Amino acid sequence: MEILLGNRLIRERLENLILHKNFDGNFIFYGPEGVGKFSFAKSLALNFDPHDTRIIQKDSLGIDDIKEINEFLLKKPLKDRKIVIIDNFDLATKEAQNAFLKNLEDFHKRNVIILIVSFLGYVLKTIQSRCQIFKFSGVDRGEIKIFFKKQGYDEKKLEIALSIYPHQPGMVKRVLESDFIAFIDTFLNIKNKGNIWKLYKMEDIDKEKLLTLIVFLIQKEREKMKEFSDYNFQRVEFLLETFHNLRSYNLNPKIQFLNLLVNYYG
Repeated sequence: MEILLGNRLIRERLENLILHKNFDGNFIFYGPEGVGKFSFAKSLALNFDPHDTRIIQKDSLGIDDIKEINEFLLKKPLKDRKIVIIDNFDLATKEAQNAFLKNLEDFHKRNVIILIVSFLGYVLKTIQSRCQIFKFSGVDRGEIKIFFKKQGYDEKKLEIALSIYPHQPGMVKRVLESDFIAFIDTFLNIKNKGNIWKLYKMEDIDKEKLLTLIVFLIQKEREKMKEFSDYNFQRVEFLLETFHNLRSYNLNPKIQFLNLLVNYYG
């Protein structure tokens, strides 16, 4: 189920632009993760011939991936144009981004290239300058709630998911369709060091689950900031740094989880 909520004006503008048969160009869709950037790009690709379409979804784009895209773009389109969509382009290595510059410069005509980005600052300025940039905003919380209620999701779980990701429907869907809520609840109800070790040993820790836990903890710490005038910012700074490192680098989630346990519970 692809979720296309919010950002209607941008989506209408891009549809009119990209689906015009005589149009080609390079685009960056950026904004918070889970607001529909990638889903919308895929919906645009449905208007192209499948043989002229390449959709890439990886945590980290490397040189070999760029070579594959290069080979794809060298061939003539079966119909009028080709489309390439790359998710998480901001996580691509600097070497891959530099290599991708050649694609933007040499294969501009008769192609549509869409880069999906959550953090624009992680994309080389030289790439940004060769793309039209469209910012996707967070979606209204009420609109997200109505959508998922109509889908029949448990309202209690939905409220928890919305407390973590109030404006990101794609992320809400991931939380609702996983065991993330149970994992967070277990983490919050640790009573002693023996339970910490038990949690570390028993839980299947992956990157997405751990990132969701960290976002939840950051939200809780921000609430404490408002409540206490003498709040110690070290904890939230640690959480933000952990989130950044885990998302940006190929780190072992279980080791990062152990680090989180030690630092959060002392």
